[in-house]
Amino acid sequence: MKKIALIALVAIGTLIPALSFAGARGGALVCSGRVAADATDVYSIVFNGGEQAHMELGSDGNAELELYVYDENNNLIFCDVGSGEACVWIPRWTGKFTVKIKNCGSVHHDYMLATN
Repeated sequence: MKKIALIALVAIGTLIPALSFAGARGGALVCSGRVAADATDVYSIVFNGGEQAHMELGSDGNAELELYVYDENNNLIFCDVGSGEACVWIPRWTGKFTVKIKNCGSVHHDYMLATN
């Protein structure tokens, strides 16, 4: 599992101002990565309870990516299988959320994950 703190992070407020409210503990995050063919990257991010959480996944278009978000009890919170929807929810409590980015294609895929 990738720890978000070990990845190059940038304050998202300067890149995507609309995402600069509430959200991830410690502030907005942007990370970029490359997921191998038929593989899944996994992140653990703490979101604040009672505050709107917002997450978006952008990609280079080489393959189809799927985005899954689970709470700390392994309940599926959000699933996006290619429509490019923003993931928005209000956690009931502060806790770790597992974010999975799955590459369904046969080539590597570059992506950027952003949270508020």
